[in-house]
Order: sequence, then C-alpha cells, then structure tokens
Amino acid sequence: MQRTMLAGLWWIVGAAAGCGDDGSHLTGDAADGEFVETVDDVAADADADVEPDVAADADADVEPDVAADADADAGADADADVAPDDGGPSLLPVGSPCSDGAECADGVVPGDCVRALVGLTFPGGYCTGLRCRSAADCPGGAAGTVCLVGEDGFGWCADRCDPSAPDCRSGYICIDPDPTGPVEGACLPVCRTNADCATGQICDTTGRPPICRDPDGALNGGACADSAGCAAGSACVAEDSSFVGVFPASGPPGGICVQACVADADCTNGGVCVQRCDDDNSTAGDDCDDDGTPGLDPEVSGICLEACDPSSSSACPRTGYSCQAVGENLAGPRNVCTVDCGEGGCTTPGWICDPSAGFGSLEFGAGRCQPPFDASQLGQACGLTSGCTGGTCLAEMLSGAPGGTCIEECTGGMTSPDGCPAGAFCLARPGEIGFCVPRCTPDGDDCRDGWACVRVAIVNVCQPACTSNDQCDNDCCRSDGSGSCDPAGVACL
Repeated sequence: MQRTMLAGLWWIVGAAAGCGDDGSHLTGDAADGEFVETVDDVAADADADVEPDVAADADADVEPDVAADADADAGADADADVAPDDGGPSLLPVGSPCSDGAECADGVVPGDCVRALVGLTFPGGYCTGLRCRSAADCPGGAAGTVCLVGEDGFGWCADRCDPSAPDCRSGYICIDPDPTGPVEGACLPVCRTNADCATGQICDTTGRPPICRDPDGALNGGACADSAGCAAGSACVAEDSSFVGVFPASGPPGGICVQACVADADCTNGGVCVQRCDDDNSTAGDDCDDDGTPGLDPEVSGICLEACDPSSSSACPRTGYSCQAVGENLAGPRNVCTVDCGEGGCTTPGWICDPSAGFGSLEFGAGRCQPPFDASQLGQACGLTSGCTGGTCLAEMLSGAPGGTCIEECTGGMTSPDGCPAGAFCLARPGEIGFCVPRCTPDGDDCRDGWACVRVAIVNVCQPACTSNDQCDNDCCRSDGSGSCDPAGVACL
C-alpha cells in the first residue's frame, strides 16, 4: 500500500487499470488508492489523509506521447446540456464551469468538477470525468469529448473542439493535444503565445503544460493564487486548489509555490528538496532507501520548499507557516517553512486550518485550509468532488470502498486536539494521523449496503464488505473476498 492514497495538485489520483488504445496520451503521474482497513494499517500509513503527491505532475505535459482516439468525432457540440434519465434538471457537459461534481453529467465514468489537474488551473471549475479509457467513457460520449490519458494510464475527459472554428469558453484555448493523431482539439486553460494571456502576462512555453505567467512570479515557498503567480518551473498549490477527493476545495494558507525535485539542484527557484518515498512498506519516517540497492529508491519524489533556521525568530514570516523538520531525505529531515495551523492564515472567509490534513503528502508537513467538516456526511457515499464537505472522499473509483465513503482526518489519542465527531472513532495510534470512521453495533443496521460492522482494535466500525456486484457503483465486487470493489472492473464476482 502506498502512503499517498490520492494524487492531485494538478495531480490526479488513481492509477487507471489500463488505457486501451483509443485515448489521447499525455505525460503525467498517478498514485494507487487503497482503502485502509485496520488501525495498524493507518499507523503505518502516516498519510491516511488520502492526499496527493504534490510534485508528481508539476511537469505534466498536455502533448500526448501516443495519439489515438478511435472514438473521436470532431465537430461535436460539447456545450449542450446533458439531460438526466429521471427527467430532472439538466446536468452540465464536459468542459462546463462548475463548483460541485454533482452539477456535472455522468458517463461510463462519473462526472466530476475540478479546479486543478495535471499542471493546469481551471478558471471557474471544469466538468470532467476521471479514469476514462476512451472518449466513449466520458459524459456525453465520444461526440463532444476527448479522453486524455497520461503515461501512467490515468485518463480524464476534456471538451472537444475544432481548432479551425474554436468555440471554447472564455479563458480556454482550443489546442491539438495529439498533433500526429485523429483528435483535432481540446479546450484547455493553456496558451500558445503572449496574445492568449492577460495584459502583463507572458506565455511560458518552456514548461509543460504551457501556461500564462506573471513575469515576476514568486519563488518556491511564496504565496500564490494559481501557477501564473509562480516563477517559471514552479507551480501553485492554491488555498482553494480543489484536491481530488476533498470537497469543495482546500489547500495551504494563502497558497504556496512549489517545484518538483529529487535533489536540491532541481530547485532552480530557490529552496531545498524535501523528499518522500513511494515504497510498498508504508514505513513512517522511511529514508527512501529500502529496496536493497544503496542510494535513493527509484520511486522517490519531492518538492522544493523554502529553507529556514529553526533557531531564528525571523524564520518563515508568512502567516500560517513555521520552520519545521520534515521529509524522508537520506541525510535526515530538512528544516523548511511549511504549514502550521496554530498560526491560522486561511484567507478564505469561513474556512479553518485542519492540523491533521496534508497539503500534499504528510512528509511535506500537516495542515490544510478547508471548510468546516460536515459531520452528517461522515461515512456516507460520496464522489471525488461531491458529498464530503470539509472532508475527504475515499471514492470507489480509487479506493474500492463501495459507493465511496466520506472521512475526516484526525490525530489519534483520547486527549487529541483534533479528534472525531461524536459517534466516530479515529483509526490511528495516539499522536499519529489517521481518519475518522463511524462506530456501529454488530448485527445492527448502522452500516450502508455493501458495508459491515467489523471489530477493529477496541471498537466496532463500518468496513467495506460487498458480497454482490450490484453493491458497487461500477457493478464489480472483488472476487477475492476482500469486500471491496474493483475500480478496474475486472476481478468481479
């Protein structure tokens, strides 16, 4: 089980089971999702907050490596509303502005609303579908969409357009994502020249994806609202960066510019490289060298953060940040400026700083601004971008949890300053970070369909327990008896 259970920044989560040969491919990264079932698992998994690998996709490329979309049909009307089967209000098609995944139409893959994905910031939100394998999987079908698939196999749906007659919404450009393939164009928040940018901005074509930037963008560790406000080569983890699985949005206080790295030399915009490990043993505090070969494991990743001196009273002047030793570097943790919820710093009215949630992997520090958690949604079904206000959704499509489940991060211990709502239990050892799950009564009806009341440590909690395919949104309950759904839709009962 990997410690980073979701992926996002721009980061998307979820290692697609396969991408087929009919998706437009672009470079990117993803991490597998897996539902944590025991206290020991959570204790070993210090990142049970299901947060993204902050650095994974900082250089994500919107230009595909392999071009093919056999289901492509250019000239579709991607702006037409999609009518639901029940005759209710029309839902929004791929590419529409949105604030909640529930507003977006479903296809073979559920509709979701994202604000940041694969290195891009989507002004006004963007209806999409995640984990598509071809345009036929997307809401609305192949007629008006394209499925963009990363090297890792993770696909997402974009609004199809015709570069010769572009009809993209304001702030979006119709570009050809696969110059050698059949897909003619997709509406994306990118640029081609300075003319595509706001007055005073420049089109940074040196990075992937090419985006508009302020010429005097902030260095690593600086505040930002989007990647345009960061120096070329860096990207913004905005306060409202809409982490996948966190609804409606969340992020570090005031946003922070970061840069992908594996060594300090990669930090061309200042700071030092804080490393994290994507190994299989989920050992908290791992030093990224446990594969039997001396030196860094190949799975190591990291982000550049501002270095600091913990003995200096002037270290980390930004509100909401303090000098802390974090990371899994071979030479030991690095002293850097990272989130400190004790200082507050959230700029969005009504939001709070959750000290048990990460703004990326917890190796980079804990703390994230978000709306107050809606305790009534704990343990309820949810989607990646809907149904879990102020919490995190372990969506079925990533974790295998039947119907998904809404969780809230917490710190273990009877006297924990960040515990769980009434009627819930924190799956974590004292002082360690985990997440809240609803308590239940054996042989009762406290748990949802596809879930069962299971004894974990000293309490009974609801755990995945599907016994038939129809208990899973994708009609695929794993045949191995684990009680979870198979997001790939392959190993079904």
